Amino acid sequence: MFMVSFSYIEFYVSNLPCVQFLFNYGLGFKSNLSNNLFNKSKNLSFISQNDINVILSSSDNPRSDLSKEVSLSGDFIKDVAFEVEDIEKIISNAKTLNIRIVEPIQELQFENQGVFKKATISAFGNTNHTVIQKVSVVNNNFDSLHTSDKQGDLKKIDHIAVAVESKNLHKWTNYYEKVFGLQKIFEENITTENSGMNSIVVGDEERGIKIVLVSPVDGKSRSQINDFIVNNNGEGVQHLAFSTSDIINSVKGLKDKGIEFLDINDDYYTKLELPNNYENAFKDALKENRILYDKDEYGELLQIFSKKLHTKPTWFIEIIERKGAKTFGKGNIKKLYESVEKELSKPNDKK
Repeated sequence: MFMVSFSYIEFYVSNLPCVQFLFNYGLGFKSNLSNNLFNKSKNLSFISQNDINVILSSSDNPRSDLSKEVSLSGDFIKDVAFEVEDIEKIISNAKTLNIRIVEPIQELQFENQGVFKKATISAFGNTNHTVIQKVSVVNNNFDSLHTSDKQGDLKKIDHIAVAVESKNLHKWTNYYEKVFGLQKIFEENITTENSGMNSIVVGDEERGIKIVLVSPVDGKSRSQINDFIVNNNGEGVQHLAFSTSDIINSVKGLKDKGIEFLDINDDYYTKLELPNNYENAFKDALKENRILYDKDEYGELLQIFSKKLHTKPTWFIEIIERKGAKTFGKGNIKKLYESVEKELSKPNDKK
């Protein structure tokens, strides 16, 4: 495997102060110091929470590429960056597959940080993957994006979910296997009364890296995955999943800050069977906060989706707590899909 971890997520946004307020006040992120690794031709805001690092980028120039992309897609995730072990191998793999090299390998040296290698390759839609390799570091921080302030409920990026066209599902699976050395670790196909979704998860279970690829299955109505692709002006990151060690209290705290989550019908909790070691109060708390319970062969997981966090029906976040689970349970995926489908079918969400 060539990946070490998720490094950062970069959003392209139209109104930087507004989105920064959402992340800082609503989601509990804190502003961080500027970073020498990045292009200062854009307006940049660096924010972080524990091991989650986010860059918010905007432009004052309406003719810039950034502004043009945002005008078509709305606020969207432009770059998902990874720390890697062998940047030369990744770039070589990308060239073999005729992947566009957006920025070739550069070696960057900074007195207070160390020496790094950095490059960027194209991915799905308008999204890129930046790869960064440590060569030598002055201290234990990877770079100034990372913070020693380990506070907040959200701990790290558990996974990203990428909406891709049906014809491209296996293309992008192959991309992550061949370029980054990831492996297929989970696959699930679901249908509802109205539509459906096929999904493949690629990742590195040992390092906790997961990329969920989802493609649409149209039925009586158009799949929400197709809706995302249309509104996003192409394939892209549908949601980010942040891990927590206490999902019930995390969700309560986020609700207090104004974050709204999808509703789950009462029937789900009536039928929900929990292991005997859980008290009734735990099930009541899940129901009160509309949190889903599931398990895989390794353990349990708890999940919840937010409502969309943008004026367009595009990206949102997931909060997930893993109690040993390494993949995804079979029950939650369909229930979460149905919940998003129900939310997007409301009259005030139709575009």
